[in-house]
Amino acid sequence: MNASADVPWFPVASASDLVERHIFAGELHAIELALWRDDEGGVNAWDNRCCHRGARLTLGINTGHRVRCQYHGWQYRSGDGRCVVLPAASQTPPPTSVCVHTFAALEQHGLVWVHLGLPAGSHALPPPSDWLIEVPGTGRAQRALQSLVLHADVAAALAGVQRYAECDAQLSTDAALTWQHNARAARLSWSEGGQTVELHFLLQPARGDKTIVHSVLDTDAGAAGLASWPARHQAAMQRLRQ
Repeated sequence: MNASADVPWFPVASASDLVERHIFAGELHAIELALWRDDEGGVNAWDNRCCHRGARLTLGINTGHRVRCQYHGWQYRSGDGRCVVLPAASQTPPPTSVCVHTFAALEQHGLVWVHLGLPAGSHALPPPSDWLIEVPGTGRAQRALQSLVLHADVAAALAGVQRYAECDAQLSTDAALTWQHNARAARLSWSEGGQTVELHFLLQPARGDKTIVHSVLDTDAGAAGLASWPARHQAAMQRLRQ
């Protein structure tokens, strides 16, 4: 748990996974995460364990400003994760040292990113450029597409996504495809319908034998074909998985 501060940011969920009053179960480097959004829109990324008996917080309740553990009802507030309610000692404020383990979290590119080496409230720096994705320029828009779980390590998952063009019928015959990749991300670029399209693949190492592939589409804002992309991408990723 004592990851150094130079451990990079990693995507751990789509922003749309953190729906109102829900706690999303994530995993990064074999650390279970409780990911949730408070009623003001703030994103929390916590170690998925109650301080009391280690019960999973993802089994608890998101009240909008706190998470209540289902085991004995301990409640932890949004932000610093401090325990503010101990039902068995309701007349005594909980010690300030009773907190869940928090991680820095931010939203960018339609994804939720977590830094295991920094606590919540740390200065939020954008994910490094070696993820091969930038903030969209003027007239461009990004959309997070369906993520895919692969039971493989990151290297095998990266090799797999490079077969994406073979799994999309509209791309497999296009000779003008450009691939870029590094150890944790890949970017596919091509021209379609008179515009430049980029598809980013960002790899989340959940654990040694499990990698989650997050995909982000970057294209002209208001492009006519944008609405068809979720179904098209889902079909291609399912073929890739087979």
